[in-house]
Amino acid sequence: MKALVVTGGTQVDIDDVRTITNFSGGRFGVTIANALARERVNVTLLCSEDAEKAYGSEFCFFGLLDTFRTYEELALQLKTLLSLNTYDFIFMPAAVSDYAPVKQIGKIASTDEVTLTLKKLPKILPTLREICGVETFIVGFKLLVGVTDSHLCKVAHNQNQKGRLNMTFANDLQKLRDNQGQHPGFFCTIEGGSIPVFGGHADVASKLVTFAMARQNVHWSASQQEEVSLGENTGEMLEFALSTHLLNTTAGNVSSRSGEGFWITPRGVEKSSLTKEDLVPVQVDLEKRIVSHQGAKASIDSPVHARLYQDFPELQKLFHFHEGFVVDPDGKTEFPYPCGTSEEAQEAVTAISSVPFTVELADHGYLIGLDDLSRVEKEWSEAQDALKEHWRAIDQEYRLINATLYPIFTRGASIVGVVSSVSEGHSVFLMPAARGLGYGRLIVDRFKTMKLSVIVHDECHAIDFYLKRGFTRIRRVGSTSILKYVS
Repeated sequence: MKALVVTGGTQVDIDDVRTITNFSGGRFGVTIANALARERVNVTLLCSEDAEKAYGSEFCFFGLLDTFRTYEELALQLKTLLSLNTYDFIFMPAAVSDYAPVKQIGKIASTDEVTLTLKKLPKILPTLREICGVETFIVGFKLLVGVTDSHLCKVAHNQNQKGRLNMTFANDLQKLRDNQGQHPGFFCTIEGGSIPVFGGHADVASKLVTFAMARQNVHWSASQQEEVSLGENTGEMLEFALSTHLLNTTAGNVSSRSGEGFWITPRGVEKSSLTKEDLVPVQVDLEKRIVSHQGAKASIDSPVHARLYQDFPELQKLFHFHEGFVVDPDGKTEFPYPCGTSEEAQEAVTAISSVPFTVELADHGYLIGLDDLSRVEKEWSEAQDALKEHWRAIDQEYRLINATLYPIFTRGASIVGVVSSVSEGHSVFLMPAARGLGYGRLIVDRFKTMKLSVIVHDECHAIDFYLKRGFTRIRRVGSTSILKYVS
């Protein structure tokens, strides 16, 4: 296999003797290149002149070594390398200049004040996919300073989407300074996963290479337009998913078995406004890895749904979502393979023992499989009614106007309660039969992970429950307390 690693900082010239640059020394990129070489990958290292001077003695054997100084040199050499070679991987930890002045010839006199006007330089990273095609696994990098983990990962995920990257390694300079000798960060995947990683430079570089190689070495299915004849499209699974408010972005999908295929949500569209007429009829040849669909392009997860329908004949409907509330699922997958791959499907099959089920997908949300939707619809209706009756009893019925209600799922795709979201925060209501079984503690753990504020009414007598688990009261609103978790 072949990999290209681009590392180090670029410079932009002010005049013939002065330059603007950044702090990047290129060390982490060199460490990545060495980790790749240890995996017997043929590595081309394109690094800054400063990186070669500082870390040249640490280089393993590379297939090729080129250096650059300026932004222009990097852009030209990268274009040349990509025109002459095909790479399985591209790692781009280089700190590429974002701005540049108009260079002045000669040397600006040092006796006067100088005002520089900086122009925006074209971004190089987003151009790579068009040049390399879909076969190259492209890893971007994102460094911010003094931000929250959620903001850092959000920016990294946006970079993935805009550049059509396979993943981004994101970290915070402040945390690097606070953890000398360590290189903490997040593996941010294209499907929205944010996997924390911690360790020294060499350890994290090795983990990054191992992770990227596992996600690159997968099997995809091809899509083709073809007439697909299925049974009736009722749209009932889509209606249920929308009623839970868990299908409100471009992420997630639902499907319903029908004859020799299934109806599934289309790919890459906002799901909240879909109707049953938007569902796509699909048939999948798992052996040949071909997805036949009619009309809009089917969800990328179609091969996974097809594998589950094949292996579990009693399975009738599937629901995949990201941001919901699931406690004590039936199973968990171990590795976050890219969505829609044969490897992801195999992991899901391994995690399932029977239908109905709730499975936690590693860093990729949840998957619910049903044999009977009517049972879950009944549980959802009963849970909402019980919550509303509780609110009336404590004189909080006004919250019904603005609250968004989410089901709490557990084993067997059973609904055991409701999370209600209002402007002040989130609150938990468990059905009477589900209390005392540890579900409350598991939901609180989920709140901590999602960094959600909690609202607790005095008459619920739950304030101590949250305080004992690390939450702090930040203010009072009438007869309720607003709490936040302090890590």
